[in-house]
Amino acid sequence: MAQFLFATQIVGVSTEAIGVTAASIRRLGLGTKHWYVKSPAEQTATATGRTESATGASSPLVSYRRIAVGDHSNAEWVVFVPAGDKVAPEALRAARQADREVDVIYGDTRHEVKHADKLPTFQRRPSFSPERLRSHDYIGGFIIARRRVVDAAGGLELLTATDSHDRNLRLCERARTVLRVAEILNFTPSNNFLPSANPRAVQAHVERLGIAADVEFDDTTPCVRVRRRLSNRPLISVVIPTRGSSADLRGTSTPLVVNTVRTLLEQSTYGELEFVVVADTPTPPEVRSELARIAGHRLTIVDYDQAFNFAV
Repeated sequence: MAQFLFATQIVGVSTEAIGVTAASIRRLGLGTKHWYVKSPAEQTATATGRTESATGASSPLVSYRRIAVGDHSNAEWVVFVPAGDKVAPEALRAARQADREVDVIYGDTRHEVKHADKLPTFQRRPSFSPERLRSHDYIGGFIIARRRVVDAAGGLELLTATDSHDRNLRLCERARTVLRVAEILNFTPSNNFLPSANPRAVQAHVERLGIAADVEFDDTTPCVRVRRRLSNRPLISVVIPTRGSSADLRGTSTPLVVNTVRTLLEQSTYGELEFVVVADTPTPPEVRSELARIAGHRLTIVDYDQAFNFAV
């Protein structure tokens, strides 16, 4: 059976918040749970089960029944959970059932924010995208990773102490497969629904991967923009699925796919473009002809008569 180690940073965290997380960990089944905590100063476990900071004052962490505080070298998985969050009862199932190639797992979050209608708010996360993760930390603070990946990505102490954007970039760099599960993995009291964005973490990330790019922070979104410095000008394929539908644009009925191709040709500052139009059966012949006229040799039309879903 898979062994788990929970990891939490408790900087500036109340005793109540730590107790909430501890209680949720304890409810995950029988047996001792292992919990690594990172406080503002190095901690040393005492005989009473409390921890002492460098100043000699007790940290908010107290000993909890069926919870062993400290590292667990035999753990196969590390579960990073923010202080104050609750681990969902079935959160570990995905790790227990994961294929060997899966190294990192994340899922959805329920925000236990009180509204007038008493309904909770759910944060549903998309499938893994390294480009999107560079823009902002849509994965969030709750993530499960194999211990060997944690060790390779900087180690337990560093990854527990750092912010979630830096942590998730480091973990996903080392993962063979990152799995998103469509289940609630944690409950949080936070009312902040905006993903964090750390430009310094992204800058370090692109340097580790050898990506030549300029990193900028856009505080209006907020997000991080990664602008790659190209050493050549590769051909870019623009894939456009269509059925040749038209719409009224400035008083004129215009095929939408034609307008898309035309505006790209007229306005793009990057000339190395080709267009792959995936045309459904109802696409009118006149739309095909107009595409050929404006795009010329840059156009490839792929006829497609199967079921199609834009969301997939």
